[in-house]
Amino acid sequence: MKRIIMTMLILGLLAVGFAGCGSVTDNSSEGDSVVVDSNPLDSGSADADKGSDSSKDSNQWQPVLYFSDSDGINIIKETRNLEADENLTVEEKAKACVEELIKGPKSSGLMDSIPDASKVRSVVKEGDTLVVDLSEEFDRDNVGGSTGTTMAVAPIVLTLTDLEGVEKVKFKIGGKDVGDFKGHYDFTRPFERADFEQYIQK
Repeated sequence: MKRIIMTMLILGLLAVGFAGCGSVTDNSSEGDSVVVDSNPLDSGSADADKGSDSSKDSNQWQPVLYFSDSDGINIIKETRNLEADENLTVEEKAKACVEELIKGPKSSGLMDSIPDASKVRSVVKEGDTLVVDLSEEFDRDNVGGSTGTTMAVAPIVLTLTDLEGVEKVKFKIGGKDVGDFKGHYDFTRPFERADFEQYIQK
């Protein structure tokens, strides 16, 4: 009789023990599944985002260029997508911008107001001022007149003062300071953005 009772007690204890162990195993399994399912997805998503931003930053540059309208009276913005190294200096960016201005606009309703034969000889940053040295064609082939001269000078100043750290633009022609450009501008002094903002079409 005692053996029967002992056997029943042992069997009862074993049953309770197995039931408890099964419960712990199930909870642990559920907890692990949450961690395993979520972390790889979160990590992969973050890595993908970083890769996308890095690729965009290193390959694409979108300067804002300014061109004359077709009437040669107002100035209109045009954003240009350029392939560029993310480590370009401000002088290199400025040179690229002026070269794009010389090539002319891509949008309809805008006009190329800078002589096509013009070349950028050099761009040097002196403090907050960019000194832009243009070839003699910029002077020789300019149509002249108050409006024509303004539409050649203003787009360069407005475009370059959009660059970080640039407040003023000073011009040289053929490596020399020009005191009187077409009878309308004194190139011995630098120009600020405020000198030409009134021409930007709102």
